[in-house]
Amino acid sequence: MFDFLPLKIKYPLSLLKSEDLYEIRLRAGRPVSVRYGMKNFFLSPEGVSAENSRGVTVTEGEIADAILSFCERSVYAYADKIRGGFITLAGGERVGLCGECVIENGKISNIKNISSINIRIPHAVKGCADKITEHFSGGIKNTLIVSPPGSGKTTIVRDIAEKISSEYGANVLVCDERNEIFPLMSSADTVDCIKYGRKKYAFENGIRAMSPDVIVTDEIIGEEDAAAVYTASESGVKVIATAHGSDAKKFLSRGEYAILKGVFDLLVTLDESRGKGTVKEIINRESNGR
Repeated sequence: MFDFLPLKIKYPLSLLKSEDLYEIRLRAGRPVSVRYGMKNFFLSPEGVSAENSRGVTVTEGEIADAILSFCERSVYAYADKIRGGFITLAGGERVGLCGECVIENGKISNIKNISSINIRIPHAVKGCADKITEHFSGGIKNTLIVSPPGSGKTTIVRDIAEKISSEYGANVLVCDERNEIFPLMSSADTVDCIKYGRKKYAFENGIRAMSPDVIVTDEIIGEEDAAAVYTASESGVKVIATAHGSDAKKFLSRGEYAILKGVFDLLVTLDESRGKGTVKEIINRESNGR
């Protein structure tokens, strides 16, 4: 998985338990840090350390070499993804990029002199969505899952997609804008996937071409995404989606998402303080009379 990284990083990573590793952050001239076992540490020659003085450091050149490897030695071919601020690897690992934005005609045309990257490691956790899907006993519900970044939303929607495919036999369309959901799915017999497309494109064309029963998507951001979700629900397609926020009800109270207030039957808020993917609250609006 980490062949693109320098040996001084690969070796200490090999000493860690892969199931407990969630993020690897490389910053030019600074110690490499990792999110390991729900805590932040510095990567040291022996594994991890709480002391930054023990941390392995990387140069801007080493970061540039890693990015070149991510791009299969062709940065030009990945220009659109770099411009969007991230690259997704074949295994679903998302690599976030920070550097200097190049502006042309009022728009970002490139990111250069990349000084830090964040490699997010996806995990498949069977059964992590059971508390949510038990509310599907009367049928699959439009579901919104909200939490701060890095709290396990993608892991949960992946598990939901697999479960409604294997147990309900539903035709599931995964709108995988960053290619993070589908790569780790093992039970996907009735699942189709549109990768890297914006939600407006994926929802409109996916509904027209694939006739899904359910659309599963990650990270609703802004009015365009909200409109795509609303249109899908009005078309009779169930939608299971995630969003960034501290509380599902508060998320829907924000102006740009007002159109979604009547869409979701199940509102789920996660609580990372008790472990990734831990459910804090579920509001079944059908049971509560909405």
